Amino acid sequence: MEEKKEKNNDFLYGMILFVVFILILIVMAVIFYVGQTKKSKKSEFVIINANEQIETMKAIVVAVNDKGMTIMKDGDFTIIDIDYAKEGNIGFKQGQEVVITYRGGTPAKGSTAGIEKIEITKQKSNVKIPDRILRMADYSTNNVTISINNISNTGITYQIIDNNTIPYKYGNGLGYKILKKVRRSETEEYYIEKQRLSTSWKDTVMVSEDINNISKREYNWEKLYGKLETRRI
Repeated sequence: MEEKKEKNNDFLYGMILFVVFILILIVMAVIFYVGQTKKSKKSEFVIINANEQIETMKAIVVAVNDKGMTIMKDGDFTIIDIDYAKEGNIGFKQGQEVVITYRGGTPAKGSTAGIEKIEITKQKSNVKIPDRILRMADYSTNNVTISINNISNTGITYQIIDNNTIPYKYGNGLGYKILKKVRRSETEEYYIEKQRLSTSWKDTVMVSEDINNISKREYNWEKLYGKLETRRI
């Protein structure tokens, strides 16, 4: 009886060891499978080093210069200045669709993000670049002149000439305030807005004229501020 019980125990221990052995094999197989899966996924990327992967970005060319260009990311209208790839300017023009291959984070002019390649995929994109973005890329105050044609104690007439490629549209005039200098002492002075009457600056616009790139405006602020006093120096 004792011998039979001992044989049963040996059989039970043997089964337990066999099951443990099978579990170990299953665990090792799972670890191997996961490792191979990760390896195959990593092989989809070209690794520059441990921290820099090759990535691509679709964009539209906004402006081109000697050392790089301004692009608009496809889909979200984000503006980025980038350097050229080693091939340099291969014939980039405003409105082209390009694919940028880069490494080391989002590409930016002068950053550590390296531009590996820029390909032109379409000569003329169907996406229209908004005027506000074109102005950001190519606008200079050096191309804008403002001249005052007339000024009195009740109003002003001025003219703006905007010679930029896409001039601003100034609408029905520019909002303004008239400030009065207050001298507290010989060495201390400050400015406060002159007392306003019950009207809006928009009601003071007498002439609002836009012809091509020339904007003419005339204001009569007597309804808003009254007649201005003679300036005291």
